[in-house]
Amino acid sequence: MLSICRHIPGVVAEKIIPSEKDGIISINNPDYKFTLHPDWKYKLVLIFDDLDTEVNTVNGREPALFSSAQAREIIDFVELNKNNMSVLWINCVAGVSRSAACAKFISEKYDLPFNHNYSLYNRYVYSTLVKEDKGN
Repeated sequence: MLSICRHIPGVVAEKIIPSEKDGIISINNPDYKFTLHPDWKYKLVLIFDDLDTEVNTVNGREPALFSSAQAREIIDFVELNKNNMSVLWINCVAGVSRSAACAKFISEKYDLPFNHNYSLYNRYVYSTLVKEDKGN
């Protein structure tokens, strides 16, 4: 049963050799994808930029904004696997904003430990998760 949800940097995620009870949500930038160990049994890979608001371009390309469909993927992934995973690792580039927003949401939904004084999470990602969860 899921008991721990942690946000981490991508370089740390790339070094984890998962146990049978580990799961991962890997958040990638459109122009970079992390190389994860092949033994992850519970894995969700998403691609979106670290944006709190809509912008016209990111590094000269069209931005990839977090969507309600991606929020639904996260919610469904955790719900489907919560009884099989004990630890859920969530990574983004720095492990500070996007992954923290997801970890905060999941920790609140499943009553898991989270530092509620932590304030650097991406508020757009968090609010999109909350809205999508309330929609069902």
